[in-house]
Amino acid sequence: MQTRFFMPETIENAVGLLADEAGYRCLAGGGLMVPALRDGYRPAGLISLKRLSALKGVTPQADGVVRIGAMTTHDAVSSASGLVGGNALVRQAAGRIAHPVIRNMATIGGTLCRANPSADYSCALLAAGAEICLRGLVGERVVAIDDFVTGDGATLRREDELLVAVTLPSGLQGSSAYVRFSRVDGDYPVVTTSARLEWADGAVRSARVAVGGCGPVAYRVPAAEAWLYGLARGENIPDDFFDAYVAAADPVSDLKGSAEYRRMLIPGMLRRALVRAFADGSALQ
Repeated sequence: MQTRFFMPETIENAVGLLADEAGYRCLAGGGLMVPALRDGYRPAGLISLKRLSALKGVTPQADGVVRIGAMTTHDAVSSASGLVGGNALVRQAAGRIAHPVIRNMATIGGTLCRANPSADYSCALLAAGAEICLRGLVGERVVAIDDFVTGDGATLRREDELLVAVTLPSGLQGSSAYVRFSRVDGDYPVVTTSARLEWADGAVRSARVAVGGCGPVAYRVPAAEAWLYGLARGENIPDDFFDAYVAAADPVSDLKGSAEYRRMLIPGMLRRALVRAFADGSALQ
């Protein structure tokens, strides 16, 4: 079967192509699609998003909200000056993905649509409280990152929708940190951890803490996050917090490590992420 190729000039044209033919697929940075094509994958059509400049860039809004276009490369995210405070963990995660060649090519939208539970963005965006903006023929809809990824390789994006952007809540009153561990430099991490803290009067007002690589999706434990509320820098985090995240893990065993090995890594990596987030929050206290 011969694959048809399109290079639309507008988002509307791209969405129209997706709606017209169920077998059409989008081509973003190509880091995942090109190897699949080389291995024999043949979609009915490929829609290149290269010319859609509206999907590129990191744009801080007046209220502190940050919008990241789906075609923004990992390198551009990693160097974005607007990703500070509670959103710094997204910049940190982007800078740790693979190698410079990949970071200069691959995009945040393509990575999100792949929905690999071990991907750096999976954990970081969950802790950041991101929202996913999807464009269809009837307009744009917004889905919380907590709901968007439903399993390994599965999301709520419909085949006739285009992922156009990721938005992050204001991070101006927050602090954050991203910690990953991989056996081989540039490989997918074995385990990832992220923490995003909001501050008020020198204490934690709210928290989002996520773990990736230990189940079919990155996950949070909201009941355990609540134990961080009211803590100030230097106060002890209860052991029950870390135990709750280990209990919620559902890892698999593979070449990167066994399920038990992954569980063993969780407490130490969570502690490192929280120590860094608490330290960065000292300026807000």
